[in-house]
Amino acid sequence: ELGVVLVPTAAAWEAIETQGRTAWLAPRKRALEPLLEATVRPRRWRLVSELPVNAQGKTTQIALAALFDPMRPSARLLQREAQRACWAIEVEARHPGFDGHFPGHPVLPGVVQLDWAERFGREAFAHLLPAFAGLDQLKFQQVIPPGARVELELQCDEAGRELRFVLRSARGPHASGKLRFAAAGEGA
Repeated sequence: ELGVVLVPTAAAWEAIETQGRTAWLAPRKRALEPLLEATVRPRRWRLVSELPVNAQGKTTQIALAALFDPMRPSARLLQREAQRACWAIEVEARHPGFDGHFPGHPVLPGVVQLDWAERFGREAFAHLLPAFAGLDQLKFQQVIPPGARVELELQCDEAGRELRFVLRSARGPHASGKLRFAAAGEGA
């Protein structure tokens, strides 16, 4: 299956915010129609703020494939500093986390929100220790429905042992807490 990873310009991100992701992508998809048969046109598209790179500064096939993990949401990096990062996340109604949680009134499960915090923490902070060691100060203030736009703010300590997260939207805070990490083989 063919996928496309795009890095929109600042002006394009503004248009995406105004028009919505689907409307912005539509003319780009149509532009491929005369060039590619329907069976080989890209089915999956990812918009990212920057291409993922490894320690050598290279973009690998594995890193690009990870962008298409169905559990990874569409996200735009808004800000990154040495120990702080912030993303805008579009919570798509078709996200697999909504499956069966709850029929007729879907909400994004807390475990998915924690997965996002760790997933984006690992993308932003190479020094985050490898072993999950626990949770502290976990609060779920209000549910996240399909179609919501949320902001994920992460703060990582210098040692890579603590990752604080806050998920918020225009409606206010949704979830917050602290994930703890340890070195491989080290006790929690």
